Amino acid sequence: MFRRCAAMKHKIPRLAAHFPAFWPILTVYLLEFGVLGPGQCYLILRQLSMWVPAVLGMMLMRLSGSYNMAVGTQMTFSAALLGILLQWYSVPMWAACVVVLAVAVVLGILYTVLSNRMQIPLFYLSLCVHLLLDGLNGFFYRMTRQTSNYAYAGADRTRWLGVPLWCWVALAALALGTAYLNRTTYGRSLFLLPWYHDVRWQEIGESRRIKTGTRLKLDLILGAANVLSCVLVGLSGILLALRGGTTAFYSGMNYTCRILTAASIGGWMNATRRSLPVGALLGSMSLVLILMLEVHLRITSSYVEYCLSAVLILMSAAWGAAQEKKRLQPKNRIT
Repeated sequence: MFRRCAAMKHKIPRLAAHFPAFWPILTVYLLEFGVLGPGQCYLILRQLSMWVPAVLGMMLMRLSGSYNMAVGTQMTFSAALLGILLQWYSVPMWAACVVVLAVAVVLGILYTVLSNRMQIPLFYLSLCVHLLLDGLNGFFYRMTRQTSNYAYAGADRTRWLGVPLWCWVALAALALGTAYLNRTTYGRSLFLLPWYHDVRWQEIGESRRIKTGTRLKLDLILGAANVLSCVLVGLSGILLALRGGTTAFYSGMNYTCRILTAASIGGWMNATRRSLPVGALLGSMSLVLILMLEVHLRITSSYVEYCLSAVLILMSAAWGAAQEKKRLQPKNRIT
């Protein structure tokens, strides 16, 4: 036992040397939970279980350079909220799964068509659907005079369809920002369909070496992959909603919001070409910020993470647009 403890003392500095964000993350957990003990170990493991998919989300963004993780979390939100609506009407679980999976496929095809034909940002579309379903749930709570531990505590003039008005204002600002940034090539690759409209796939599709038939097959394969991802996240959302119940789902929404924030951090890392430890450090700093706002200002952390992810998305898009503009400018050569 003592030998194992001594070996761990040597392994921790090695881990910190290869992973510079180790000590800041450890400091965050110590500040949040205090000194390690039997009671705190469960909470720390729970927090680590939340950050494992978040780090995977950052790695996914780093590798792909698109927002498939962010869009996936929004679709999971939508599917789970739809599952809660069906649960209020005593719909069987198998029927609710069939309905949500069908809606997920329809939404995947609709997102593909709208993003391709009308050049509407995919993240904006998925966020609108999620907020609409969220608002319907809030309206249903008010009609049945029931309260929830989330954000619905009766009728409130500062809300519209159950969602705070400042969230709608932030969504409108996000829509205007994405519409402006969508003019650039980098903005299109950042906000449109991940596999379908990535910069690399655009370069492949526009290449003269690829025949028209092969290009069409490539588009169909990538579109089918996107629909499959919609089905998978829809299934996970409906199972989360129906098995955990309304209260458990709303208390676990921060889990998915954290993945969304991490995906946004990953997109910013991809735009600024930062490393994964830097993203983990930013994620830890965002966790501290969210906890401070939630405790001191009594703001729901889900909304805080929405705003944080939206800011990070706009930062990454603006950075990419600036870099592209700098790249396209003619260089002054001294002769």
